[in-house]
Order: sequence, then structure tokens, then C-alpha cells
Amino acid sequence: MRINKLALMIALAPSIAMASSDTRSIAMGGVGVASSGYLNASFHNPALAAKYGESDNFGMILPVVGARIHDGDDLVDKIDRFQDLDDLVDGNPNLEDEWRKALKDLDNGVLSSDINIGMVAAIPNKYLAANFFVGGELSVLARTLIADEDLTASPGDPLNSTVTALAGGTVDVGVSLAKPIEIRGHELLLGVSPKFQNIYALHNTNSVSDFDDDDFDFDDDYSEKSAFNLDIGLAYQIDESITLGFSGRNLIDQELKTNRSYGDTYTYLVRPEYTIGAEYDKGWFSVAADMDLNRRDYFKELNYKTQYTRIGAELNGWDWVAVRAGYQYSMTDSAEDLLSFGFGFTPFGIFGLDLAGQLGKDNHYGASAQFVFTI
Repeated sequence: MRINKLALMIALAPSIAMASSDTRSIAMGGVGVASSGYLNASFHNPALAAKYGESDNFGMILPVVGARIHDGDDLVDKIDRFQDLDDLVDGNPNLEDEWRKALKDLDNGVLSSDINIGMVAAIPNKYLAANFFVGGELSVLARTLIADEDLTASPGDPLNSTVTALAGGTVDVGVSLAKPIEIRGHELLLGVSPKFQNIYALHNTNSVSDFDDDDFDFDDDYSEKSAFNLDIGLAYQIDESITLGFSGRNLIDQELKTNRSYGDTYTYLVRPEYTIGAEYDKGWFSVAADMDLNRRDYFKELNYKTQYTRIGAELNGWDWVAVRAGYQYSMTDSAEDLLSFGFGFTPFGIFGLDLAGQLGKDNHYGASAQFVFTI
């Protein structure tokens, strides 16, 4: 059972670790471009750092941690089963047909996972609202490619079939600055997030017989670079209940080649991402929707792209307890839809705990948690 640790490795990826997001947003299907508050604005729309109440003076998210995994092809179990048979088939011809079937079942299998972490310290004020933030995200992709000639090979022969595991991620350290401008009695919020960005990429390819998740480790060979990047946003408050939003994240293109493995390298991409959103908020009840305007690419050499339309709702009881639900509709073939749900508990309106879960078909799960402090 050499490969079962792969899922655990993905879930417990290192601290360079789903795009950066907060737990409230994840519970509401990933919305936030128009519906974030001042505290989580840096993860969605920096303009909303200026969206705060009269009683808001300071807030912290410390920390937010989330993870999602999609193993729709049962890739972890299939690799594990094949490697067990590969150990047993030598000298046992009765297992050869089962061995070949297990190898064939691995063809074109894909596993994806995302991990995010973050923390924020927010200082809302009427002059220039400021959020200091750290956000990290890690995307992991694993896929198998079975060579036709291996299906007629004899057990014990060298195999050309491979497992490729790729990881790419960023750590952002920056500040969100936001200010409202009054236009004909309505507020237009403008925001910007300059940030320093560390980018990481890792590649490991090996034979399906020999692949081991211990070889896929950020303690070993990986690529790294530092860069400057920028997020922008605006939000227009039509009235006390309706807000429209727009955000642009990572406006400066970045690329990073992975380490060489099995003779190949891949290129991790950080590209601009544009999203629009709308929120209707009555205090005790709110509903919001976001839509990605472009697709997100991960690795230049892979046709793996994501783009979502999101909708979410929240019932809020006196700012002490909140019940949330949402849905993410995938606009590409690379990802599946996700149903989300969650709760928020903030006794006395000071210390809070938010929890969220995600469910999708074909072994698709996610979870997130964060602690909040506000005064």
C-alpha cells in the first residue's frame, strides 16, 4: 500500500499552500466580489475594505485554512491496487490478466486538489481603509498515461506508463487600500492591493510501478521566484441593499518553469483573473452571485482550465450566528459543480469561528475553517 499517502500529502501540503478565499465565502459557493465585508475583502475585492459599519474599528482573521480534493477517477486507489498487484504478480501467472486490467484502468486518470491559507489584520477608517494580509494557495494535479505497448508486456518488464504529479502555488504578502467616493448620493468604493508574491512549482514523473508520493516533496527539488503583483477592485452601492462589484487579481503575468523530471519540465502560470458580482443584503438575509469573466490556466502544457459562476445565501441572526449555503457551477470540462454549506458563530460579536464544507459528485470534497476577531 505505497500510494495511499498521496491524498494525505495533498490535504496536508506545506505552508505555501482552491484560490485564496475565506471560509464564509467558501460556504456561500465562493462569492465575494460584491458580498465581502471589510475583513475578507483582500481575498476577493480590495475595494470592499471600505465597506464597514460605524461600530467596526479593527478586525483579524487568524488564520483561514481550506482544502479541496477531486479524485473522480479513483486514481489513488487504482495506483495503489496496481502497485500491489505488481509486487505479487512475479511468479504468479494467475494474476497476469488482473495485472493488465489494473494497468489499463489507470489510463488518463486525473486527480486535482487545492489548498489555501490566509490571515488578515484590518483597520477600517473614513480616510483610507487598510487591510494587511497574507494569502497562500497551492494547486496539485496528478495524471496517469498508460503506454499501449505496456498492455501486452510481461509483468516484470520495464514499463513506459507514467504518473505525473504537478504542484504550483503562490504566497502573497500585501496591503489592501480602499476609499469611498460619493457620486450623486451613491458610494463608489475603489481599492487596490499591491503585493509581494512568491511563486513555487514542483514536478515529479515516474513509472506507474515506482511512483511514490514520498518523491513529491517540497523539501526537495522545486522552482521558486519572487515578483511584484497587483489586485484592483471597485464596488458601487446602488442603495443600502444592492451592491455591484468588479475585481481584477494578479494583473501582472508571471511564469515559472518546474524542475526537470523524467526529462520534462512544465510551466506554472499566474494570469490575470477578472470577476463581476452582485449582492442583495437586508441584514438578516443576503444573497449574492459572482461570475468569472475569463478562464484560469494552471500549467501552459496542460489543457486544464477552470471558470465558475457562483451563487450563495446567508441567514444572519443578530451577528451572533449565521447559516450559509451556495453552489459553484463549472463553466469548463476540467472541473465539476460544487454544493457548499457552512455556519458562523460569533458570540457577543467579538470572537468568531466559521466552518464550511463542499460536496460534489465523484469523490469531490472540501472543507474550510477560520477564526475571527473584531472590535
